[in-house]
Amino acid sequence: MVITLGHTVLFVVPSVITNPFYLKASIDPFRDLAPVIHLDTASMVLLAHPSFAPATTADVLAFVKANPGKVSCGASGALPSVGCELLRAHAGAELLMVMYKGNAPALNALMGGEIHLLFDVVNIAVGHVRGGKVRAIASTAPRRGMGPLGELPVMAEAIPGFELVTWHGMMVAPGTPRALVQRLNREFNALLQQPDVKNRMESSGLQVTGGPPEDFAAILKRDYEKYGAALRAAGVKPE
Repeated sequence: MVITLGHTVLFVVPSVITNPFYLKASIDPFRDLAPVIHLDTASMVLLAHPSFAPATTADVLAFVKANPGKVSCGASGALPSVGCELLRAHAGAELLMVMYKGNAPALNALMGGEIHLLFDVVNIAVGHVRGGKVRAIASTAPRRGMGPLGELPVMAEAIPGFELVTWHGMMVAPGTPRALVQRLNREFNALLQQPDVKNRMESSGLQVTGGPPEDFAAILKRDYEKYGAALRAAGVKPE
């Protein structure tokens, strides 16, 4: 969160559009917030505890189907939860969803052997994968070769259309003056193009995007509809 000229600028992640499907009290991202800029994107990766036998996405689906209700997947209400729901839907069998207050405690639970599977952002997961604390099964990127762990197969190879790409952005209150929104957008775009900032982000697995507020508004709408359809099909209802 950033305070500027008496206004609040909010740093947002996809939970701003997925939370309304889980929480009745969640804000409406289209009524209660206004887009400023889409900062970056990053793929996710399906992780498993090293003791979990299935090695590929197809193996995981077959194992879940053969062991309904016995395989656990860590969820936090954002895209990791969507990933678990999609996995359950494509396996056609019950997958035990274990809710956590954020992906950091979920990752700790996975490393401790409390759960079997977890979807996490690739730039967070890469160090734990290379350290042998967790095992990477597949990337949720659109294609192979993107970012850290680019050597992994992508989940869409086994489940056509399966893609989870997280992002970061900035939003403000809907009544914020248009001139200020445009100024903030210009400043953030300029910052993203600074070589040291861009290199630091890309080296950590984040793909710099930027662009006008309208581009971010389109992404919010696209993902709200995409993930909303998946969660409704999975029977998720706000609590």
